[in-house]
Amino acid sequence: MAQAAYTTAKGTKYTILLWQLSATLWGVPAKLIRQLYLSVAIPKITYVAAVWLQPSFAHPSDKRLRGSKGIARKIGSTQWTAALAITGTMRTTPTDSLNVHTNLLPTDLMFQQVLFQSALHLSSLPDAHPLKPHIKRIEKKEVKRHCSALHKLIHTLGVHPECNETILPHAVKPGTHPQFKSPCTWLGHVL
Repeated sequence: MAQAAYTTAKGTKYTILLWQLSATLWGVPAKLIRQLYLSVAIPKITYVAAVWLQPSFAHPSDKRLRGSKGIARKIGSTQWTAALAITGTMRTTPTDSLNVHTNLLPTDLMFQQVLFQSALHLSSLPDAHPLKPHIKRIEKKEVKRHCSALHKLIHTLGVHPECNETILPHAVKPGTHPQFKSPCTWLGHVL
């Protein structure tokens, strides 16, 4: 798949840049390298992942699916390189222990988390959004053949749009007080 190859190349490029930044004498501290990996490399790798990735686990049973194992394995080697750059350990260190010590999710779970966040974002769209009627229709009817990425995302992850609260954003003048009472105001304290 062309998208997987492009994503792997992009992830490798960002990981090499992180490796160069983490030089032992003059480099960036490990905590900041991890933060750069999580805030720059992961979003670049998983950009539009809901369109081309498939979930690895089904929601109700947590059954392991075929999903995107090959892509997760390729990105896993990229994440291994980033974890080496974060910790500064030897290249013979196992991936599992590197993920634990750097507090990084394994790649298949990271992809599952990104897909779940995408499904939640889609299911909590306001009614005025042009995608909302399609999401409601997809949730009601399961398609056996010619499933789109949205079908797989909504049905496999078990996200139901009617169960999620939609919070509409609206502009509020600065200095206005909220209409609800918080526990701090009940006690006589001001926020």
